[in-house]
Amino acid sequence: MNMDKYFNSLGKKGYFCTVNETCSAEGKTVYSVETKEDTAHFCNLTKEEQEMVLTWLRYNVLPAKEPLYGHTSYGMKHTLEARTNTYLTNNQFKEAMLLCGFYPVETDMKNWNFYVKKSSPIFQDQTDGKPGLPMMGGPMDYRNQ
Repeated sequence: MNMDKYFNSLGKKGYFCTVNETCSAEGKTVYSVETKEDTAHFCNLTKEEQEMVLTWLRYNVLPAKEPLYGHTSYGMKHTLEARTNTYLTNNQFKEAMLLCGFYPVETDMKNWNFYVKKSSPIFQDQTDGKPGLPMMGGPMDYRNQ
């Protein structure tokens, strides 16, 4: 994985997309992805939505040493939405992937390719015929049945 290329592009204005990395007051890494038509950020989601998205990604995306082409951030965000009922813009999805440690092949693209395995659950049809693992809810409360 060519991490130097990724880190060298941070903070540099791109034609399609610019990525910035900062540190929050709590000391956490914050990514800001900006494109011409998408101004939403992952931090605009509720804390519950953020945690659910990050948890789902951690179960559904596996890291790889080689880039995976043919599956972009745009398509992946639609799978996440279908499984979690949470809408993310492309920028929000890219920021979530960065927070999970998945870096893009090229930052100055509208739709990113990542260093992820094709065998990741997000790309594999599950027993219900849909890609990605379903989002599991809280435990059932049988007292009110």
